[in-house]
Amino acid sequence: MAATVPKTLTEPHVVIQNDWIHIFRCKEGGKFFLNTNEPGQKIKAQDLEVKEGRLAEDSGFQAEFLRNTLKLTHPNGQTRSFVAPTVEFGGIHKYAINTADISPTQNLAVSADYSGIIVVWDTVIGCAVRNLEGHVMDVNKTRFFPSGMVVLSCGLDMTVRVWDVSIGWNARTLNGHRAPVNDIGIIEEGSYVASCSKDGTLKIWNVGLGAVSREHVHDSPLKALSISPFNPQVVAVSSEAGKVYLYDNRSPENAIFESATGGSSANAVAIHSENEVFAATADGSIWEFDLRNVNNQIQVATQRGTANAMVSRAGLGVATGFSDGSIVAYGDLFSTDTATPLCDLTGADCESINDLALSEATLVSACRDKHVRKYRLDLI
Repeated sequence: MAATVPKTLTEPHVVIQNDWIHIFRCKEGGKFFLNTNEPGQKIKAQDLEVKEGRLAEDSGFQAEFLRNTLKLTHPNGQTRSFVAPTVEFGGIHKYAINTADISPTQNLAVSADYSGIIVVWDTVIGCAVRNLEGHVMDVNKTRFFPSGMVVLSCGLDMTVRVWDVSIGWNARTLNGHRAPVNDIGIIEEGSYVASCSKDGTLKIWNVGLGAVSREHVHDSPLKALSISPFNPQVVAVSSEAGKVYLYDNRSPENAIFESATGGSSANAVAIHSENEVFAATADGSIWEFDLRNVNNQIQVATQRGTANAMVSRAGLGVATGFSDGSIVAYGDLFSTDTATPLCDLTGADCESINDLALSEATLVSACRDKHVRKYRLDLI
């Protein structure tokens, strides 16, 4: 059978100075850089001047600045939106941050770095509440249960752990993977959780019993998973071989959907709707698949480096974090002939985005620069 040839789009690349918002808020004004690169053209670098909170009229651009969002309209008519973080948290970790999440009530956050220590901290005053110690080496992922008082984690030590945040107790350790665990997901209220590993297995765990209720085995290490927000029994996983699989825990063992991203490692995956799943790859591409037709797929080529993380939410689109420090949200690619993002979430200065997480109207990012950044989705 002939291989599927995806429709390919190339993103018009735009890079803005990471701290642009400070220039707009500074009484003295100043300049910030904006680099643009249309497909097939050379990079155009320019400095834009801000006076009294407004873009200088001779810049050639039209600008709308409201709260944390800047909308720039290029002389050619194209508009790009840039969103600055509402809060940046630093000083929590000594090393690059692998993962972060925020509780449903927004008052607590959890994050982990290369040291293997998980830190639970207060988002109001930005200081640590307690450490969760037990993992050996790197912790790859941390996620809050819906209660906000229980945390799920996984790491290089091949374990999945459940923590009581109130006292720092490792209530349950789920053993069974034979290689580092790369990603985890919580199914509904948390009676069941999912994990995927470099050993090629996707495991669905009964947390109360501490046992595997279902397992799917693959011939390539698994990188990421996504629990469907529309049907929590549906799980997507992506692999180093560039494959994307969907499983329904109520149906037989075989995948209900399977496709490929062209060979580059599929580092992240997100179920965007009942009919669409996205994947992000090591070569910096974003892929969208139509679950109704395996031959209907789109690839967006970017110049942003390796794609590391991906989350999806109605109103936001699909946000992807890259190794160049950018976070970009894309809409439904099937309905457009361009690859212009919905918005760019700024803040990091060329430091890799290692994780993204959503909670209610908030997105948080974990960055190699030892910062966790919080973005309000209602400002987008």
